[in-house]
Amino acid sequence: MSEPITHPKEEPPIAKLVRLLDAKANPPKGRAPDRGTLALLRAGSRPGSQHLAYAPLADLLNQAGAGASRLDDPVWRAIPTLFAWHRIHTSAPWCNFGFTGRRLAGSDRETFDAHFRRILACDTVDELLKLLPAYVRRAAANSVPINYVRLFWDLCEWRKSPEDAQGAKICWAKAYYSVIEKEPTSSVS
Repeated sequence: MSEPITHPKEEPPIAKLVRLLDAKANPPKGRAPDRGTLALLRAGSRPGSQHLAYAPLADLLNQAGAGASRLDDPVWRAIPTLFAWHRIHTSAPWCNFGFTGRRLAGSDRETFDAHFRRILACDTVDELLKLLPAYVRRAAANSVPINYVRLFWDLCEWRKSPEDAQGAKICWAKAYYSVIEKEPTSSVS
């Protein structure tokens, strides 16, 4: 009896896209980041200059296997734009944007709670995409990682239906409002 043919699990296009972005932003030692492409991608977050991001976005989407036809999809456009603002990606599967918000809030969560509630109050993905760049830049300033693949899937859920959006909101709220155990402190003798 012959062995069944197995095919290696194909990497989803969004994971390829994030890997490509990471290679441009954080190249191996001795090579400079592709600052020109990153600047053009950041232009995609400004209404008057979005057209500047189309060429590098189409190239990245084609390389990732998603195709340039995804240029009309605001979620596919948002991930490279947000990554260009903040280049620290984590692949931790439990790290959703609620966890990122919790890390941004730090020990003084009361001051950030209103901001996070504003994110959760967004009814549509378009409303959310208008708010996210400010929080992504804040995460960059504080070196808080973002799981861009998870963010992509959560944004896709957000736009499906109000029920699916509610599911994503609950996941983010659980991560944000969870109790973070303190790290054990070592006693000095």
